[in-house]
Amino acid sequence: MVNKTLLSIIAASAITFPVYGETQQRDVPHYLKGVPTKYTDEVDWLTAKFVAYNSLEGKYPSRPAKDFFNGSISVTTDVHGKKVEFIFKNYRQEVSNANPSKPVVAHYTRQGREELSLDQFELVKNDIIATQCTASLQAYERHKNTEKTIVAAQEKLFKKNKVLKENEKLADKLDKYVAPGVTVASALYLPRIQITDFVPKRHIFGPIPALGMAYLNSGWIYYDPKARVLDYIDGMPNVLIHECEHNNRQFQRLPYAEAFDAETWASLPILERSDSIEFLLHPYYEDVRHISKVLFSFDSQQAWDKSFFDTAGGLQINKEKLHRYIANIKQISKVIQDTAVNDFMTEYYAHFSFWSTVNDELKDKNAAFKIYMYLTFEPTLLGGPEATLKWMERNKLVIEEASRKAIEAIKVKPSIQGTGARDSQKLESMMQDLRHAGIKIEDPQVLYDLYKKLFDAGYLKR
Repeated sequence: MVNKTLLSIIAASAITFPVYGETQQRDVPHYLKGVPTKYTDEVDWLTAKFVAYNSLEGKYPSRPAKDFFNGSISVTTDVHGKKVEFIFKNYRQEVSNANPSKPVVAHYTRQGREELSLDQFELVKNDIIATQCTASLQAYERHKNTEKTIVAAQEKLFKKNKVLKENEKLADKLDKYVAPGVTVASALYLPRIQITDFVPKRHIFGPIPALGMAYLNSGWIYYDPKARVLDYIDGMPNVLIHECEHNNRQFQRLPYAEAFDAETWASLPILERSDSIEFLLHPYYEDVRHISKVLFSFDSQQAWDKSFFDTAGGLQINKEKLHRYIANIKQISKVIQDTAVNDFMTEYYAHFSFWSTVNDELKDKNAAFKIYMYLTFEPTLLGGPEATLKWMERNKLVIEEASRKAIEAIKVKPSIQGTGARDSQKLESMMQDLRHAGIKIEDPQVLYDLYKKLFDAGYLKR
């Protein structure tokens, strides 16, 4: 792999940022009434999302009571060539209290019953169906070339190992059976992506104890009204895109999804469009923050502490400081998202069994992702390559002593006594990188086994 630096990638590609401007004025469903969609200032956009979310807690609580789908309005329609049942939870066909001869749609919430005209409900129906269409399309657009790049990587490896002849194409063999019910593609864990993979069988719109949910292998997606409001403010259905990623059985089906962190993987394709508070705080981006600190010297905790004055009564934002951090976050997010979606996922599925084993042996479902990032980029943990080199020179004796002790500790294990000095140095370097990444190594033997696999597979050079 070719090492890259963040600055070189930024210099080579134009980075665009969301534009926040006017408020759109058009017919919208009842839950979007008065909700602006664009802001001239990104910090104002962040605070607007908080205000909108908190204002909806009374009507759509984050911990709603369980209720029944039965009796709720159900609509089945076509989304990108696939039939989808949309259930509008707690929207019911009834008659008006004021005029029993008038049909209405009754909407039941924590605040009671409200009546919508048939035209008003039509806006709800059309909005949710259109949002699902957009989310499925956006999810597909991020992965439409993934199968092609995986096949190219696997074909290169098979030709190198003489499994394929130079004039043979792996793509021509994917549908051939190697056992009853098992094709070459399925044996290789190849995700064969279609837009319908990102389309659910059933979409349930209504209050849930999360912004969105998906049950793997089921084809069921849940979408909370608060999520729809936040996605509307964002100008892109990020929450629903995340759930569409989960819905795709080519990527996230049981039991294979147990081999990696499904929540992080579903979040990486929307990282660049996520807001800065999600980057700094959201648990799904915990390892993204580790990577940002190790590779790009961006300390998320420090950014939070310097930008937000947090009290029991509320938050005060230092807009000037936050704006500076937002610029860094956008640049880092673009690089990590592009590398994860375009490069890492190809690498992972091209060698699915190997990388899944890496995660399993290190007891870290994001270990493969973090190791790939560290093999791809130059670490700038101490302020850049030059600063890191100077620090290492000043602390040369300390580092050598620590390395010597670590190597001696490793050598006492009989199974790795034959480790050469150069291997041991590489091993200690990997241990340091993994510790910075937040990966805990209890047994050096596990790391040595991983090192040997990486070397034998050609990812490391002596």
